[in-house]
Amino acid sequence: MAKMLVVSDQSSLAGLAASLLKARASKKLREEAMERIRAANPTVDLDHLEPGRILVIPALEGERAQPTRATPLMPLGDATQMLSDVLAGVEASNKDRVEEAKATRNVLTSPAVKRLAEQDEVLKESLVAWKESAAAEEESARREQESFKAAAAAWTDDLEALRTLTGEG
Repeated sequence: MAKMLVVSDQSSLAGLAASLLKARASKKLREEAMERIRAANPTVDLDHLEPGRILVIPALEGERAQPTRATPLMPLGDATQMLSDVLAGVEASNKDRVEEAKATRNVLTSPAVKRLAEQDEVLKESLVAWKESAAAEEESARREQESFKAAAAAWTDDLEALRTLTGEG
């Protein structure tokens, strides 16, 4: 049965295979393990692994009871719940960011600040620059949130597909 693995510090497929196999595994076993891992992860650049990368690890001949230098991934159902919790946190943080921007806008567009800006050219120019910057920031935040939501939906779908592949679903 395949399992999921989070890469901790390996930088290559060879390093990963070495951590998964028993110390005295033959060269042939290591090569077969690398081929099987590569086949199970066709879209991943296994020659340049980064910490945090999630991989599908098929059953391997000569496998260690517990891999070294790699952290087993939590059950995928738990990962799905964790993703949901992270999304809720990001959404709450974004709402706070929007509220803070509104509060700042309310102060800087208040009649009192407008009156002061009419008397101070530097303040007036600063307010104009702030409005342009704030508008660009709000648009950027909106695009980032849309992109994050789309990515999160894809991650959730991928996690569900992995749960099905690994027999958890």
